[in-house]
Amino acid sequence: MKTDLIYNQPYHEYRSHDSFGSTDLKNMTISLRHFWDGRHNPIEETKSMQFGSLMHTLILEEDFFEKRYAVFPKTRRHKEYKEFCEENYNKIIITKSEHDRAITCIDKIKDHPIMSHFTGSASEVSVYGEISEIPCKGRLDLLNTNYDDFDAIILDFKSIRSIRNWSNHCYEYGYHIQEYVYTSLLKQALKKEDAIIKMFFVLFETEKDRYYIAVREIDEDSRELASAQVNDALIDYKHAMRDGVDLSKIDPYESPLVEGVPAWAIAKYYNSIGAEL
Repeated sequence: MKTDLIYNQPYHEYRSHDSFGSTDLKNMTISLRHFWDGRHNPIEETKSMQFGSLMHTLILEEDFFEKRYAVFPKTRRHKEYKEFCEENYNKIIITKSEHDRAITCIDKIKDHPIMSHFTGSASEVSVYGEISEIPCKGRLDLLNTNYDDFDAIILDFKSIRSIRNWSNHCYEYGYHIQEYVYTSLLKQALKKEDAIIKMFFVLFETEKDRYYIAVREIDEDSRELASAQVNDALIDYKHAMRDGVDLSKIDPYESPLVEGVPAWAIAKYYNSIGAEL
């Protein structure tokens, strides 16, 4: 497959491309059934994901905001809300307070020092290549290939429930896998396998009138874990395709497991009573 870096590619063209994205690969590391369901039965967006999509549009695609969203000036309980929705049936409806909250959060993000590294950068950049001989793709929020210290730096925006629990979020949502996929494909597109690429996650957490912003980078152990997980999962996928396995019929939890309370909880109890495991 041809490796490529495409600027200004319409999102629907990127979505329709059949290559595997980082979400596909994250699901595949859970099971081939999760991968199949993710491609054929996508889950509905949570409130946090919806807010993240709103932020994403306002930060990176501001020109498309009015085409995608309609702002209702009052609360959803107001009698005019239903009529407003009918008038804007082809748009996502948000309230003025939700819009104001997003704008306040964006202002704080723009003031963060990390943003100084992305002056003149490109947004919504599509990258294509292969991982373990399987066509894959990524959509980079911000990309700067004119940075003095590195071959490229990537910025990705995340709405997150709790910045303090970043490590758990990272594992649960496969952000380490996303980083591995994006940097691997970008090295191919730049035609430089030893390219030095930095990827930063800008996290935004909102709680009523409080706004918290933080920047995180994936550590080396997590990168190695992602590489092993993705390549092992792709081997299983290729074997399944070779053997004609129907992925929709796989039971991802068929193996009986002996498990219960997390190990840390057990250790905490015994430590509290001065006993050794």
